[in-house]
Amino acid sequence: MTTFILAEKEKQGRSYMDALGIKYANAHSAYGRGSTFLDDDTVVIGAEGHLFELAEPEQYDPKYKDRLDLSLLPIFPQQFKYEIRKNLINRFNLIKGQANHADRIIVATDKDNEGGAIAFNILLMSGVVGKKDIVRAYPNSLDKPAIVRTFKHLEPIQQTWRDADAAIARGKSDWLIGMNLSRLYTSKLKDVGIYGNFAVGRAISSTLKLICLWYRAIETFKEQPTYSLNAKTKLPNGSIIKLTSGIKTVGTDKTDPKVEMHKALNDHQLKPKMYGIVKESSSSQKNSYPTKLLTKAGLYTEMSRVAGWSQKKSEKVMQDNYEQGYQTYPRTDSPKITMEDYKYLCANFDSYMSHLGMKDKYQLYKLPSDKLSKYLSKEASSGAHTAIIPTQKVMPSKEEEQEIIKDLKAKGKESDYTLITDDQRIMWEVVTRRTMTILLPPYTYISNKLVVGANDVDFSVTNSAMLNNGWKDIVLPKNALKKGRKSSATKTKKEESTFDFSKVVHKDDQLPLILNIEQGKTVKPKPLKDIQIYGDNGLMEKAYEYVDDPRLSKLLKKVQGIGTSATKDTIVDSLVQKEYITLNSQNVITVTAKGWLMYTLMKNSLVSDPSLSAKWEAYYDQISKGKANAQDLVNATAKLILTEISRVNKKWNKDKITGYYQKRQQIFNQTLSIGTCPICNKGNMVYEKFTGKGKDGTNLSTYNGWKCDNPDCKFKIWQHFANISFTQTDAKRLLNGDKTRVIRGIIGQKSHKKYDAAFQLKQNKKTGKVTVSPIFEDKWVGEKRRKKPRRPNSLKNF
Repeated sequence: MTTFILAEKEKQGRSYMDALGIKYANAHSAYGRGSTFLDDDTVVIGAEGHLFELAEPEQYDPKYKDRLDLSLLPIFPQQFKYEIRKNLINRFNLIKGQANHADRIIVATDKDNEGGAIAFNILLMSGVVGKKDIVRAYPNSLDKPAIVRTFKHLEPIQQTWRDADAAIARGKSDWLIGMNLSRLYTSKLKDVGIYGNFAVGRAISSTLKLICLWYRAIETFKEQPTYSLNAKTKLPNGSIIKLTSGIKTVGTDKTDPKVEMHKALNDHQLKPKMYGIVKESSSSQKNSYPTKLLTKAGLYTEMSRVAGWSQKKSEKVMQDNYEQGYQTYPRTDSPKITMEDYKYLCANFDSYMSHLGMKDKYQLYKLPSDKLSKYLSKEASSGAHTAIIPTQKVMPSKEEEQEIIKDLKAKGKESDYTLITDDQRIMWEVVTRRTMTILLPPYTYISNKLVVGANDVDFSVTNSAMLNNGWKDIVLPKNALKKGRKSSATKTKKEESTFDFSKVVHKDDQLPLILNIEQGKTVKPKPLKDIQIYGDNGLMEKAYEYVDDPRLSKLLKKVQGIGTSATKDTIVDSLVQKEYITLNSQNVITVTAKGWLMYTLMKNSLVSDPSLSAKWEAYYDQISKGKANAQDLVNATAKLILTEISRVNKKWNKDKITGYYQKRQQIFNQTLSIGTCPICNKGNMVYEKFTGKGKDGTNLSTYNGWKCDNPDCKFKIWQHFANISFTQTDAKRLLNGDKTRVIRGIIGQKSHKKYDAAFQLKQNKKTGKVTVSPIFEDKWVGEKRRKKPRRPNSLKNF
């Protein structure tokens, strides 16, 4: 008897082999075989993600190679084709051979729908679906106890195949939208002189729309006055207390907030001085329980908050910790854990706290069952996504790691161990601290409240004082790990001066009120950072706020917005790659002219409407439950594409489109400009990627630099040359007619000798050509005297 285990990736497969006691050839092996508790002959093979991908249109017919021929649209395959990824044929043949030989197959790919789709396509192409005994293992983490537990609790495959059906339908529908509408817009824009690849997709287009709506609010923002109604009262003990009401008016272009405020006062029959009746005077002790556990987006947000990490860095470290068995499955949008997870967290509490440097500082606290349920998954299946938490494999300290390596060296197995990086330790600490909050007492405080009613308007005030910091003790403050540790715990806010109103006034008492109107102003929204798009409570997650239909809005909120946990961050990457947005060094977003153009062209398209995601998610759910046919979704997508093609052709206005694009390009260039072009004195110098052309017109290498946006001017400042790069500050100095900083260690391209030089723009008196030229002096300001190097005449000589 043979059992074959299909893993999604090589590292995942090797983790299974390690846990099951199967030997494999080397650290890059995707194959292993041995005797396990599953079967005397157990085979494990790691795939490489999606071995099969939907074929490009030209695989259906060579005519589709012409991506600009609109007469070929729409492209609706009668039957979708798949093609194996390059260089993975041998891997597939290995899997196919073992799958056909095995008596039982265990699908142990990632626990999301895509993991199911990957397995289904591989096994379908292998010819074993419906012919072999296939079961499911749901890996939540890659530490040994979790893997063994996973393979001891195998589940039927049917739900995985239904989930795969939904994922495959999504893939086909997205393919239809991308292949048809991207070609449509790219071709039609080329015809009006706007070049580029204008990609269209349900997730990418709707996310772009949300970003543009945010920036439209910034562009159209007009500061308006606000008026808020407050009051003061004097208590019997002489204390003066400020109270606030819910009455606030905000100005618009058509209304005066001051007039509206006075109208509100008249409507409620409020006077500058009057008496009110106490409706509530209370003091009570309250408990605040921990916030939800970490999802992938939540971990991105937390690492940005405490360490200033970028999404790319967090993603890599998150995956490393998962693959080395220290954290649970990373691509999750669930903040809940199973009861099994909770039990091992409790059992390992002392070990976790010790490794956090807090040995014996805290006692394990078990939440009441009604509070604990908030953090536990109700799903019966282990296949449900769960929060990112530490595994039972506690990350060793640096000292413990040295002992491990020493022991392995003695056995000649040091190559089997992967060193833990400092970044991995930082993330593990953040994840573990957040997880431990549900094993500590609640934050306890005294809350005091006073409510005074005047006619039908309530004026109120609250204050509080901390009694026990509880779980908040171990939550790291903002930037705690950004530049060296500042604090090991949150800084407790300065306690307010508490006032127990119930000791001074009682319900139905009468108090004097002096009403006061405070004037303020509306605040302009700030530009977005990338973490605000895909992070916890980010724009993509809160897309439901932009859906008018209450039912669809509720559904989109339930599925946590646009995109899956695995794709939210990649969508932002796609927007950058498609040149719809740019990110500066602080990860602040600027929408490009291409981005604004696509937003405008698709403003009335259902494809870019977040409600489409809601409708699709509803259909995915029905497919996963076996209550809907996947082909119906594909057919509905085809109808949507026909509608979009018709809409675009009817509304297309060449002059309006080119005028809008040019206007947006000018605004974009002005936003990113580092100065005026010194040659034409008309254009802006803008950072760009430009491509060198060969004699046959083909693209050569792509270069970075600053280029004049005046189409009649060809002036550029290349960013890279020899072995050095100009900074933006250097480029600004050049444009201002100044010297750059002294750049040391420049290697001459011909002589290969090192020298130091500053640079300045110089104009050739004969030709009028301006070039970036090196400047050499015996003594640089603020520098030690150096031997004068040989002076090349221009950049061409080195």
